Amino acid sequence: MISVSFSICCSLFMILISIIYFNKKRIQNFDNKIYTTILILNLIGLFIDISGYFCFRYFGVESLLNIIIGKVYLLYYLTYVFCLMLYVYNLSFKNLEKYLKKFIFSFMFVCFIISLLPIYFKFEDNVAFSYGPSVNLVYTMNFIFIGVMVFCLFKDFKNAKQKGYIPLFVFIVLTFLCLMIQKLNPSITLLLTSNSIVTLLMYFTIENPDIKLLNEVYKNKELMEQ
Repeated sequence: MISVSFSICCSLFMILISIIYFNKKRIQNFDNKIYTTILILNLIGLFIDISGYFCFRYFGVESLLNIIIGKVYLLYYLTYVFCLMLYVYNLSFKNLEKYLKKFIFSFMFVCFIISLLPIYFKFEDNVAFSYGPSVNLVYTMNFIFIGVMVFCLFKDFKNAKQKGYIPLFVFIVLTFLCLMIQKLNPSITLLLTSNSIVTLLMYFTIENPDIKLLNEVYKNKELMEQ
């Protein structure tokens, strides 16, 4: 119940952020497109988590509906980390659009394999666990994605203090803390709360091209007046 309470609170707050974000004029550059995808994914993940809690409670662990929700949740979390990796990669190399189709094709292939692999559930001490080949593959791929993000960070270490990298630092720290908490108390799963915090930070740290453009116009105006 503790975890779903966090998810409900995060969903209300993220809906508010989404309303503000989508009602604000912005240039459709690549960073904004990735962030838009991450924001929508986070809302979907929160909905899956909340609905999954009630489905586990009322339909039982082994019901077909819960198996589908479990698979969708795995695909959500994999997609979220994948999109965050794309954001960090583009921040470091600035050439993501050149390789984007290859990345997406490889990612879709992995998602197809995950959808075919079995997932199992175990109910113990009023806590439901998911395990199996599909879960193991998601953990493996997320570990690879995080490794790529860390590589990008070290590659562009001289610019690591830029505010665009703040979500990466927070994501790594919060993911580690959430896994440690879940290890000590499996009934508390805070990964979605962690994702919401990272998504919120990205809203405040992602560069706004409109503001940058206005600043340039203002500087040029001052130079012309001088």
